[in-house]
Amino acid sequence: MEGEPMTRWIRGLTLLAVALTWSGLAAEEKKATGKPAGEASGVFSKMIGGKEWRVESIEGTKKFKVKWGDQEVTWEPKPWEPKELQEEGPSWYWRRFGEKQPYYPLDRTMDERAKLDGYEVMRGWVLLEDTSQMLDWKGGFCFDIISAGGQVRTRCGIEWKRAYTRAELQDVYRSTKPPMLNKRFIVLTAPRSVRGIGFLTFVYDDPVKEQDNWLYLPSVRKVRRLATASKQDYFAGTPLRNEDLPQISPHNHNFKVIRTELFADPGAKQWGFGTSGWEAKEERPEGIGCPHWVVEVTPKESEYWFAKKTAWINMFTFGVDLENAYDKNGELLRTGYYNHRPATLIDPNAPPSYLIWDTDSYYDLRTGYKSVFWGAHRRKNVSWEESFFDTKFPEDIFNPDLLVNEYTSTTEYGPTPSNWTVTPDPWPHARDVATSP
Repeated sequence: MEGEPMTRWIRGLTLLAVALTWSGLAAEEKKATGKPAGEASGVFSKMIGGKEWRVESIEGTKKFKVKWGDQEVTWEPKPWEPKELQEEGPSWYWRRFGEKQPYYPLDRTMDERAKLDGYEVMRGWVLLEDTSQMLDWKGGFCFDIISAGGQVRTRCGIEWKRAYTRAELQDVYRSTKPPMLNKRFIVLTAPRSVRGIGFLTFVYDDPVKEQDNWLYLPSVRKVRRLATASKQDYFAGTPLRNEDLPQISPHNHNFKVIRTELFADPGAKQWGFGTSGWEAKEERPEGIGCPHWVVEVTPKESEYWFAKKTAWINMFTFGVDLENAYDKNGELLRTGYYNHRPATLIDPNAPPSYLIWDTDSYYDLRTGYKSVFWGAHRRKNVSWEESFFDTKFPEDIFNPDLLVNEYTSTTEYGPTPSNWTVTPDPWPHARDVATSP
């Protein structure tokens, strides 16, 4: 018994040394792999909605096998995706957006998100797309309008957006009757034929009050308040409707989660997923391998341009990764998608919870027209198209009475060249396709 204290002392030192060694090895493993110690090499696993979401690298390839419950898909990197996403695979989404963020709708755990109903999901999409996580946002954009015959017209513009759900703007939200959800002002800046056309939208947080829309036409220097029925009209010659700007009020229609599923590539027969023609040049839908809500959208009005929509909405980003609209006979009318990017792509100092839209693309099967929108962060050395966050621009920019000033489209930016084209070209237009005014 005499040597027992010494034995215990030696044993304690041994255990301490083992613990320190393990701690050091764990730190080195996390530093080298970006994964916590004990997580299997090449495997990322989390619980979402009571089911394991497992991302496992496929040896000898850059692909990943993704499982969520009994569903499984294969994910492979795409050249247009962020470098980190290409390297990490779908686990990138969790590391970016899987933990609770400071602002709605990302202020929920993934388990909490999986339980949301259709209205809450769609409200989250509308608010996130309209910068609810930011004080405000200003940025440039361009879009191609592609006719059924393949002719291409390109337009550029600027938009200002502000959502009033942030604490700093609650006084505006509460003082407006009904409460103001968000405002968006769009002005076309090029080519000269459309320069100065302005489109202003107010969306209210109210199930009865319809959104307000104003259109400014510089050719007649008139501001026209659009009738409620105009929300079904086409926007600027694209397959989008006026109600899509901003992406449908959460009160306009009925929204129902019909299921949750692991988003899979539906194949080349679904427009947007092919590899020929325009699809070969576009950024195609993302979010493959992520858990999604599948939301059924039905209009509250009896006569509407669609009878039903099905939207696949990403649980990580609240982005609409695919949306199909059908008529009353179940025929597909329109299909499209949105791609989002972390705002750090533009500003490395932006909070990691900030998301911006990168591209969105729509195809109208009745008319044969397509449109591809893309953020102007793709265009370099075009200073007035740069994006800015939390700039606190004046509220007057959303005043419909001031649209006639045209200060947002002419005075500040100078004349449009008569031979205007998209230069430098941020989009992979084919060599034989000229972007025309």
